[in-house]
Amino acid sequence: MNKLFKINASILVILSAFVLNSGAFGQEELPIKQSPDSTHRILQFLENDLPIGKININQDNRIDALLRKHIGYNDSVGIRGWRIMIYHGRNIKQAQDAGALFTSSFPDLDLASLVDYQAPDFKTLVGAFRTREEAYRLHQQIISEFKFSYLVHAAIKPVELK
Repeated sequence: MNKLFKINASILVILSAFVLNSGAFGQEELPIKQSPDSTHRILQFLENDLPIGKININQDNRIDALLRKHIGYNDSVGIRGWRIMIYHGRNIKQAQDAGALFTSSFPDLDLASLVDYQAPDFKTLVGAFRTREEAYRLHQQIISEFKFSYLVHAAIKPVELK
């Protein structure tokens, strides 16, 4: 009885391995076509570009208006991102000089510097990054020249992101 149980259990394990692995083969990946510069890219893809079947999405026009308003707000106010502060002090000339030094020291980075005034201090900021990790990578490149630089939260306009 015990030997028969072991044989049945081993057969069950082998069969289940075959059955479970048969689902590992997925579907073909279809190429995605996206229309340029449209707020309806996803909807158009779902409605038109699928090779099999068709999906019709009926939605209120106010949803598009909200999307456009949200995009306009982000363009004007900015989104939460990161910059690298290379100077912080009360002298505008030193702030501008820090920005010029950055541009001349790292011309291959092609990043503009920004002098920001928040009373009573001037801050020289470089880069525009969506994530802290992106900013950190650049910070590691420039820390030899700007020893007192550090990462700061900043409002980033989407057009500044590369």
